[in-house]
Amino acid sequence: MKSTKPNSISEPGIPFYPQRTHIDIPDWSLMTEKKKILLFNAVLQHYREPGPLQPIVPRFVIPDTTNRGNTGLSVEHAHWVASKMQKEGFAPRTGTGPRATGHDLPIVVRESTYTEFGPESLLKWQRQVESEPGFAPIRLHTTSAATPPTSGGDGEEEEDDCIEFFGSLGNGHFFQALNLFFAEHPSLWAAGQRYRIGGDAKLRKAVEHGVPGVVLRCVHGVHEEHVIPLLA
Repeated sequence: MKSTKPNSISEPGIPFYPQRTHIDIPDWSLMTEKKKILLFNAVLQHYREPGPLQPIVPRFVIPDTTNRGNTGLSVEHAHWVASKMQKEGFAPRTGTGPRATGHDLPIVVRESTYTEFGPESLLKWQRQVESEPGFAPIRLHTTSAATPPTSGGDGEEEEDDCIEFFGSLGNGHFFQALNLFFAEHPSLWAAGQRYRIGGDAKLRKAVEHGVPGVVLRCVHGVHEEHVIPLLA
């Protein structure tokens, strides 16, 4: 049962969500701005991995298949963001709340080819990158994972390749723009020109070492259609 016990991010009428409960999101359109912010924080705290913001390396990020109405990303918009970074320089996020400057706070879901929606997200992104070469090539982690023995086997676990990655919710174009720099990809509009980091130390740090963001646990409920729009 859901408790209404307040916590540090709650007020009367904003539920407190124990770690293992399923979240019921009320009608977003009927809420005041203050309650929307409080609800966002409550849901975020429920699903996020504990601890401070984590560095999210762009080349390990792909779009989450359940976000953006399953429409994917726009290659033109990714190049527009990259062109803006190249022209104006990279502006890292500084500060918090309404006083924050720079890019939006990234929110991603920790995924792999062993999670519920991970394989679908990866397959969809692979197909989009193959059909639209304007995107940077995919570069992801591959690790060995133990899988249950197959039927008729000797009862021992087998080693299988597990691909690990993050699914982006609201910053997909931002991450793919950074990947254009990592790949030194040709510009979509300027013939003969490529995206190069050059002497932009802030851009180099973002591309090679990542940007601070929130990582959500890949648990039941985080991909539901009423939760994703709230966090994206």
